Amino acid sequence: MDMKYSEFTDNVAFVDFDKSFLKISYKWLNNAKIKKLTMTPDFTEKDQLVWYNSLKDNKSYKIWGVKYGKTPIGVCGLKKITDTEAEYWGYIGDDKYWGKGIGRLMMEHTFSYSRQIGLKRLYLNVWRENDRAIHLYKKLQFKEESRGDDTIKMTKTL
Repeated sequence: MDMKYSEFTDNVAFVDFDKSFLKISYKWLNNAKIKKLTMTPDFTEKDQLVWYNSLKDNKSYKIWGVKYGKTPIGVCGLKKITDTEAEYWGYIGDDKYWGKGIGRLMMEHTFSYSRQIGLKRLYLNVWRENDRAIHLYKKLQFKEESRGDDTIKMTKTL
């Protein structure tokens, strides 16, 4: 790993998803480019607050805010967590941080947590035209399981 890359990724932290992330993620997920890449349906700030308030009691959901230094730049997590598997999801909301290895760090962080809680498999659903994400998932040994009209389901054994 070259020094520049290492110095950059060393400044990435995974933190509690709090109301500051809630507010900025509303902005990110309503950006046309991010909305399309993440296949995010329309939602209101009220919808988002109801979802946020449900997290504390939801044992099938784990979420982290992602920071570069002190700057919030993205969010990642697991949903539909069972005894053996979960669905990975994540996005970097600030596109000036794309292409810097942070997506890989987000996934590696999630893999580590998944192993700690005993999961055997992760899966994800990706928009079929999200080439950057698909390339990363393949590099991290996700395999295509099925295709929908607009999506590809990929899985990884841990």
